[in-house]
Amino acid sequence: MNPSSTASAIESSKENKRRSGKVSLPLEIWDQIMKCISQRERLTNVHLVSSRFKEYVAQSFHHEDVNLKDLYIARSVIKHVPIEPMDKFVYSVSGLHSLNLDETNVNAISLHKIITHNPTLKKLSVSKCPNFKLVELFRFLPLLPNLEYLSAAFNEKGTLKIDYNHNALKYLDISNPTNTTTVTKSEVTSIVKGFPNLTSLILNWCHIKDDCIGLISSLSHLENLFLEASLISTKSVKELFLGNSSKSLKGLSLSFIQLLDGDQVIKIINQYCTQLSHLEMAMAPTTHTHFIKNIFDQFNNTLTYVDFGECISNFSAVIEAERTFPQLTTLRLNNTSYLGEDFIDKISTQCPNLEEIHLRYCGGMSTIRPLSRLRKLKHLELKGISTSTDSIDNDIIAIVSKCEKLEFLEIKHDGLTFNALKQIMQSESLETLHFLSVRGVGLFDDFCIPVNTRLSYLNLTECEVNIDWVEYFLETCPRLKTIEISHEQSIALNQETLRTEFPRVNITVHDPWDDFDDYGGEDNDMDGQDEYTDSDEDNDDSDEYEEGDDDDLEMDEDYNEDDD
Repeated sequence: MNPSSTASAIESSKENKRRSGKVSLPLEIWDQIMKCISQRERLTNVHLVSSRFKEYVAQSFHHEDVNLKDLYIARSVIKHVPIEPMDKFVYSVSGLHSLNLDETNVNAISLHKIITHNPTLKKLSVSKCPNFKLVELFRFLPLLPNLEYLSAAFNEKGTLKIDYNHNALKYLDISNPTNTTTVTKSEVTSIVKGFPNLTSLILNWCHIKDDCIGLISSLSHLENLFLEASLISTKSVKELFLGNSSKSLKGLSLSFIQLLDGDQVIKIINQYCTQLSHLEMAMAPTTHTHFIKNIFDQFNNTLTYVDFGECISNFSAVIEAERTFPQLTTLRLNNTSYLGEDFIDKISTQCPNLEEIHLRYCGGMSTIRPLSRLRKLKHLELKGISTSTDSIDNDIIAIVSKCEKLEFLEIKHDGLTFNALKQIMQSESLETLHFLSVRGVGLFDDFCIPVNTRLSYLNLTECEVNIDWVEYFLETCPRLKTIEISHEQSIALNQETLRTEFPRVNITVHDPWDDFDDYGGEDNDMDGQDEYTDSDEDNDDSDEYEEGDDDDLEMDEDYNEDDD
């Protein structure tokens, strides 16, 4: 398509939008229209369209019994403003089994009101809520005797003191990468005594020290412990395994802990752990490959999630030719200069059930094309990788054409061209892809391409894209909730107009000097740490609950509260 036809296509799209105008109907008609849509669909998607639709949705519930057991309030609606006009409805809902208010402006008074109306809650997620402290939330927990899952990550802590026993709670996450204070020994004591039946404890970036490990190890039911960026030593890791928790520990995160001896920690795990399934040691001090190989050899039938960083020598040697890893679903490797020429071929053959692969700044591979054999692959991240063949475009196209279950695709590679992006966008086989991040693509060619209309997240930072392309994506992707783009003059001048025209979309424009954190940042969301599961036979709607927030899917995907 030539430049004139490009402009014509974009102008035609704009003209259709102008002609559509606003539909003026009586409120009674809108009320009947809304009631033809399921309650869940109204709450999850319809009220995102505009402030007017938000009012229509709220109005539709005034004379209608709410038949929900779980409720998700999407963060894009109330990230910067109160819940109005949905707040009265939210506060009046009762009988919920699960509730997600992540990244909302709910305060302690409002939260108390919601909890009072819903003593049946089993799952509560209130992460990244700036208007109350953890200490206030913990005061309300006696009102929720059946609560089994609590996620309150990123919230300000206060001084934690729990003077009650909550025997039902099994999963607790109070991680806080933004917190500069330490969770003290007395606070850990309070947590251990107050929640004695915890099976999963997430204390990432809480700066836990050695004197807390003995207390944590006394939790006799503990199965998953995540201590990312703690201040503990190798000796404490051994103490952890010598405690009661060693009998049941399955998941362990020791990433970003600079005081550890990586090789010694691996030896301790091999010696004391019997049923390891989840191990994270990303960015820990250098770990030699032959020690990691012992982990793969001993737990080849139980490992499901592995995350290593800065390993040396040939990582391909970890995976022996005659050994398979049938349970491994997630593999994350970072800053490993030499994975091995045959590494990709090995994991594609010997790890047939891989669903997630994250390779960041890894080299020494001949090609990534064998990944196309992984037909169960759902999440693929390739950032800063290097291969001995110059065929990244063809490799990506081959993977996209074969991996039909792909949902998340993240690529940052200097050799990627617009041709590969076009093939991704046009692929008819990718019916499930809704998260696409393609960074570093050069100039977008001068023609419009058919767009994957199922996309909910699109990241084109560091790509040469102008205002016309941004408008084209916004208009042709009706499910788009977030788009991230780099600063460009026409975009900079019109970003407020774009936000007004497309209120359903969170539009983020990055300055050219922004420092993109490719290891952590927004991506460092403690993926896969939710190992707690609850299979209630009466439930069947868990997928709907997870659907609301693409950014946080990985965090909660293993907890399924499948209520009607």
